Amino acid sequence: MRIVFFCKGIRGRECLKHLCKKGADLSMIVLQQGDSLAEEYSAIGRQCAAEIHTPSDPNSKDFLDRLKKENADVFVLAGYGLILNKECLSIPKLNCINLHGGKLPQYRGSSPLNWALINGEEKIGISVIEVDEGIDSGDVLAEKEMVVDPNTTISDLHEWANHQFPKLLHAALEQLSNGTLKPQKQNHDHSAYYPRRFPDDGMIFWDQFTAREVHNRIRALTKPYPCARTFFGNREVILLKSELTKFPYYGEAGRIYRKNNGKLLIGTKDRALWITCAQFTEDQSPLYPEVKRYDLLSTIREAAIEHYRNLS
Repeated sequence: MRIVFFCKGIRGRECLKHLCKKGADLSMIVLQQGDSLAEEYSAIGRQCAAEIHTPSDPNSKDFLDRLKKENADVFVLAGYGLILNKECLSIPKLNCINLHGGKLPQYRGSSPLNWALINGEEKIGISVIEVDEGIDSGDVLAEKEMVVDPNTTISDLHEWANHQFPKLLHAALEQLSNGTLKPQKQNHDHSAYYPRRFPDDGMIFWDQFTAREVHNRIRALTKPYPCARTFFGNREVILLKSELTKFPYYGEAGRIYRKNNGKLLIGTKDRALWITCAQFTEDQSPLYPEVKRYDLLSTIREAAIEHYRNLS
């Protein structure tokens, strides 16, 4: 079964390595321009005798003509960020498959793993799906769930997903090849779509979110993402790690109530939580030594007070 593999990033690399190891017939590897892993992909391509292409527009007439000559049975999309048009998706004989990092149909759209942690989900899913004309609405070919605890981070999820996707994809391709694949229709009545996230979406105003909501945002947006963020005075701070308190502590949102062995106890909308790692954005220096007890981080209340002071 001839495969054209569209890929980007670590997820694509791990899947490609696994398929190559399993002896899959990879006829072409399609990369995005500027992919930092391009050299690794090229090395894998040489190993499995696959051509490497990096089109600026995968839907151009010249590249579509080139794809048609591959006589591919399947297209696989693994982290590839460019949209393929209807003509392109119709080229493979059997199917076009996408790896989606979210449980379906509940987490269609962008950044599903981040959104799932923000929402405090206790189970996280990933899916191998058939590509159709909708947004992540095709039949599910394979899926896997992971139980998460309150301290699971986005990097933990990506590590797990990048380990599971190669096996899920290979199993789905094997079943497609031998005719045993049983696609499952999604229940569109239960579908939900999530949008692309931007760095400023991670801004924390301490009187806007509960302690658990702050904690969920920090673990969902920590590195390798831009991180949740706040302000101390006019200096931006990124929040990398946090802990929920074992017992309830109360106080005004944004106020620092305790400093203890590198941890800061900060009030939120409902109760306080510990910030265990925070840095100034400008130079990555730690926040902890620069603050004292009862200092205040950014809140909507503070902004309103400052506004009215400026009016007087």
